[in-house]
Amino acid sequence: MYNSADILRYLWASQQGTKNEEKAKFLTPTPETLEFEKRLDVMGTKIQIVFYNMIDADFMKQLAGRCVQRVPEWQKYFHRLASPILNIVIKKVFPAAKVRESKEYISEILDDAEKTLAGQKFLFGDAWTYVDIQLAAFCAVLFVLPEEFAGRRFNAVDKPYLPKTGCPGMYEYQKELRTSYPLVTAYTSQLYRELRC
Repeated sequence: MYNSADILRYLWASQQGTKNEEKAKFLTPTPETLEFEKRLDVMGTKIQIVFYNMIDADFMKQLAGRCVQRVPEWQKYFHRLASPILNIVIKKVFPAAKVRESKEYISEILDDAEKTLAGQKFLFGDAWTYVDIQLAAFCAVLFVLPEEFAGRRFNAVDKPYLPKTGCPGMYEYQKELRTSYPLVTAYTSQLYRELRC
């Protein structure tokens, strides 16, 4: 995840002068997309902090024990034993102040995206770029959860198993983001429909 910028530059450069050059046009870096990409990289870290803080031990025990069917039983058992300790460590590493700061940073990005999408279809004009995909991927996992997310596997396999009380504050936070950012929500769902089908 942390070298995604290098991967994107490599993919773009590797297609120049080939028959796929036109298909790779959305990877073309510009000063504007590069700057926004840096902000999105920070946003990814902030999302991790929010998630780790909100997921509690009971949720982790149920998630590991019920959803991941291919994980060996001994590993599920160990995870259930270790999850309360992991939960304590996570709360120490990511105190409330860091979570609050992370939410503020996420909101700044979403505020900018919401304003931009009020006047145009994508972040940098009428054609989608790699930063549109990156923002949509973050929003999908953070609060939108479109039907096409994870190739529909999340909705078909995981959702029925997720305990409704397992993430204190997470459902409220997701609902708040969907309400506050309707254009970003619709944009994320649209990209997943158009690009993941």
